[in-house]
Amino acid sequence: MRNLRRRGVDVSCIDCVPNQPGFKTVYGKAYLCPNPDEAPAEWVRFLVDLGKKIGGKPVLISSADQFVTAIAYHAAELREHFTFLHAGVTAQALLATKKCQYEIANKNGMPVPRTQLVRSLEELLRFAAEARFPWLLKPVHFREWERFPAGHPLLNQKTAPRPGVHPLLPSGRQCG
Repeated sequence: MRNLRRRGVDVSCIDCVPNQPGFKTVYGKAYLCPNPDEAPAEWVRFLVDLGKKIGGKPVLISSADQFVTAIAYHAAELREHFTFLHAGVTAQALLATKKCQYEIANKNGMPVPRTQLVRSLEELLRFAAEARFPWLLKPVHFREWERFPAGHPLLNQKTAPRPGVHPLLPSGRQCG
């Protein structure tokens, strides 16, 4: 936002979480939108109305996976109101999940760390027995960890680097 604003571009921040840094910036107006995961129709309606209010055909740039995915899913409805790379939104949405990121990187010969999709405690223990440490635990998509109950050590986290005892391993298992 800062760099665009300093170049004379009017900018706005749009998010469904009001404590994000964009809501405290002096570089543009912040708008609180509906959560596109929980209320997709309301989110689209909000954006269309905001686009009309701003006027012209504003550029829509996402800075979070949640909105990359939402823009891709609703591109047909948003394209007449916003400027964005229509041809690229599908590819961008694929890159919003770690699973697709690593698969695409592997297919194209890019070096990636050993990656394992873990769906059970048994799979976690099997991976941990073979993994080289330190390790980094990430959800397939950040929203996966929003579903944890209050107080869970991974609730709303993007990654979990854990030297020492890992909160998901049985007591006494070490990592790092």
